[in-house]
Amino acid sequence: MPQIDVIFYQKTSGRVPFLEGFETIPKVAQAGTIAKIKYLQREGRDAKRPMVAYLGDKIYEIRVQVQRNEYRTLFFYWEGKAVLSHIFMKKTDDVPRDEKKRAISHMMNMGDMPREEEEIKLAVAQMTEFLSDPDRFTGGGE
Repeated sequence: MPQIDVIFYQKTSGRVPFLEGFETIPKVAQAGTIAKIKYLQREGRDAKRPMVAYLGDKIYEIRVQVQRNEYRTLFFYWEGKAVLSHIFMKKTDDVPRDEKKRAISHMMNMGDMPREEEEIKLAVAQMTEFLSDPDRFTGGGE
């Protein structure tokens, strides 16, 4: 049983920014990201560096490195759950300010989107399905 539920941030349009970015990264980076999400589920708020890092402003990152490329999944905590905002390839030493602002915007939008208990259960189930078979949710990566 996970220590914390992990869900995707979903826009009101139905788009899921994390999945849109996830399907563009190489399979090996996808596998590393899935492993780190499972680690986050298992460890919850006890997750530590180098797997997870706090960036400030209530935003955290999941870190995956493949060769010289670094992939980051930004997330935040909301009502006792970790919410995956989006994923991107990091090209500079620091997380780009625009990427962090995007995650903050997603976090702020969560307050405007009241969720029914059934919606939360579906979101948790969706993450469980994703972690067991990510190709069902994406075009299969590279």
